[in-house]
Amino acid sequence: MKGPMISKRDTMNSSNILQKFNLVIHGIPEHEEEDNVANVVKLGKLLQVNLTPGDRDIEHRMNTKSKAPTIVRFSKYNAKSKLHKARRNLRKADLKDVGAEKIFINENLTAWRAELFNEARKVKKNITMVRHGLLMVKFF
Repeated sequence: MKGPMISKRDTMNSSNILQKFNLVIHGIPEHEEEDNVANVVKLGKLLQVNLTPGDRDIEHRMNTKSKAPTIVRFSKYNAKSKLHKARRNLRKADLKDVGAEKIFINENLTAWRAELFNEARKVKKNITMVRHGLLMVKFF
């Protein structure tokens, strides 16, 4: 007898749960000997979010061809939510302290959800968003 059947839906749900604690930060410039922990703490201070060492598990650059974003895994969902909500303040913030022109903070989506989000955004650009890993589109 084979092992238990795992559906695609179960796999997607477990992937989404694993990524629930992650944020992806685009726009922080790369340096030879950079300290990703210091970059995230600086960004938190800039956005008036106090991040303690116990709030985060790991920070590292993603392996991509273009400018590599930083992925941050939080140990506390509350800390992740605070930083994600504070991203609205990026428009008014002076990003010179971080050495960036523009910074974007996004939820870490599975490949399937990211593709679905992009397709929905093509149809309803201004009213498509992601909250807690769930895709939301307003219809009028």
